[in-house]
Amino acid sequence: MSTVLNATLGIDIGTTSVKSVFLSEDGGIISESEVQLNIQRIDSFSVEQNPDDWWVATCKSVREIIKIVDGRVNLLGIGLSGQMHSAVFLDKKNDVIRPAILWNDVRTGAECEFINSNIGVDVLTRTVGNIAIEGFTAPKVLWLRNQEPNNYKKVKKLLLPKDFIRFKMTGEFVTEPSDAAGTLLFDIYQGKWSEEILSKLSIDESILPSVVNSCDVSGFISKEASLELGVTTGLPVFGGGGDNASGAVASGVVSPGLIQVSIGTSGTLLTPIKDITNLGDSKLHHFSHVTDNLWYLMGVILSAGESVRWLKGILNSRNNYGDFVSSVNNVPTGSKDLFFLPYLSGERTPHNDPNARGCFIGLSSQHSSEDLIRAVIEGVCYAIRDSLELVNKYDVELADSVRLIGGASNSDVWTKILANILGKSVYSVNFNGGPSIGAAIIGLVGVGVFKSLDDAINHLVTITQEISPEDSNLNDYQERYEKYVRLYVVTLLLINRFGIFWTQNYVEFSRGGAGTGQK
Repeated sequence: MSTVLNATLGIDIGTTSVKSVFLSEDGGIISESEVQLNIQRIDSFSVEQNPDDWWVATCKSVREIIKIVDGRVNLLGIGLSGQMHSAVFLDKKNDVIRPAILWNDVRTGAECEFINSNIGVDVLTRTVGNIAIEGFTAPKVLWLRNQEPNNYKKVKKLLLPKDFIRFKMTGEFVTEPSDAAGTLLFDIYQGKWSEEILSKLSIDESILPSVVNSCDVSGFISKEASLELGVTTGLPVFGGGGDNASGAVASGVVSPGLIQVSIGTSGTLLTPIKDITNLGDSKLHHFSHVTDNLWYLMGVILSAGESVRWLKGILNSRNNYGDFVSSVNNVPTGSKDLFFLPYLSGERTPHNDPNARGCFIGLSSQHSSEDLIRAVIEGVCYAIRDSLELVNKYDVELADSVRLIGGASNSDVWTKILANILGKSVYSVNFNGGPSIGAAIIGLVGVGVFKSLDDAINHLVTITQEISPEDSNLNDYQERYEKYVRLYVVTLLLINRFGIFWTQNYVEFSRGGAGTGQK
C-alpha cells in the first residue's frame, strides 16, 4: 500500500500559464502541472486576458496533478499566487465586465500623468510607496472611467488575478498586502487601503477586497468549486502572495540583503528591506513582502525571457528553448560587438518609458543567428544590472550572490552570463517552481506545519548550485555595460527625431538629461 503524504497545493496565475504543485510537508514536490494561457495583444500598448480562462486553466491544472498522485495525497490547504497589477472588473452579479487589463499593458500614460501631477510624488511616496506607472492597477481604473464609462458604471468589485481565482474557489473577496501593494491604492506603511489616495482619485473603497495576512485563512473551498477542481469541500485557502513575493519565499529571499533575480516572461531583481522611512523618489518599486514589517525593493524588466522567445519566433527556429539558448556557447563575450536593448514592450526600470523600443545596435553581415541570440541574453542581463545599480544606492548591505529563479535558472548559459555581468555569484535553489512553490510554502505555514515563513525556509530551501563570475570576463563586461547604459539615450533621440513618439523623457533629456535615469 502506497504512503499517503500530507501536502499543500500551490497555484500561480501567471501571464503565459497557470502552474499548480503539490508540496509535501517535508518539502518534496509530489506532482506539478502547467496549463498554457492565451494573451490578447490588441496593439503595441494594450494587453488583455479573459479572467474566466484563468479559472478554466486552474481547474484543468489541479485536476491533472490530482490524477497524477492517484490518492497518495492528503491535501491540507491551498496557497495562491499570481501576476501583480492586472485589473479584473466584476459587476453586481459577480460576472466579468471586460477582459482583464494586464500588468504589461501601457495604455494608461495620461492617467499616470494625472495621478502624479494631481496627487504629487511626495504624497504617493509616503503612502503607497510608488509613483504612478502604466503597469499599476489604479491607472487602469481611471482609464476604464475615462475610456469605457458604461463599463465603469457597472463595476462593483476590483480584483487582482489570484484573488479572482480565490473568489471562484471560496466566494470571498479577499487579497493580502504583497499583491495589494502593487495597486497604488494600498498604504504600505499602515497596511491598509489608503483613504487619502482613494479620496483624491474618487474611487469607492467598497469595490476593493478585504485584506488578510499572507498565511491567514481567506476562505474555504465551496461545494461548487470542489466539483470543478476535484478537491474536498471546506479546504482552507490562504492569503498567499503576489508572484514576486511568493517567488522570493521559494528562493528563501525573506531577509534584508539577500537578492533574487527572476527571469521568466519579464525579469525582476528584488531585495527585502526592514526600513521604508526614507524611500524618497526612486526608479525602483517599493512593495510589502509576505511577512510583517518587511518590504522589498524591486526593479522590473518587461521583456526578459519574452525577448528570447520573440527572437526564436523571428528566426523561425525549430529547436527547443534549451537548445536554442545553448547554441551561443561558442559565441565570444560581447556577441562580436553587438548590443540589444530589450525594450520590446517599453520599459519600467530604470526608464519608466512605455515608448522605449527594442533594437539591435552594431549589426553587420558578419553576425550569425547565434550572435543575435547571445546579444539578446546579454541585453536582458544588462537591463537587470540597471536595477542592481539602483539598489546599490540604498543603505542596504547586499550579499555577494543572487538567487536565480524562473526558466533561466535551468540554463548554464543564462547563469554564467548573468554572473559575469552582475559581478556576483548566481545561486540555484532546490525549488525552481517559483511563485507556485512559494504559495504552497505559505500554505504549509498556514496549516501549522511550520511556525513561520522563516522556519519553513530554514527547513525546506537549500542552495543546489553556485556559478561564480569569471575574472577574465569581468572587465570586458564592465566596459560593455558602460556603453549599454548610454544606448537608451541614443535611441530615444533617434525615435523622437523621426517622429515615432514624443515622450516626456525626450523632453526632459533635451532640457538637460534629467529624465533618462542615466548619465
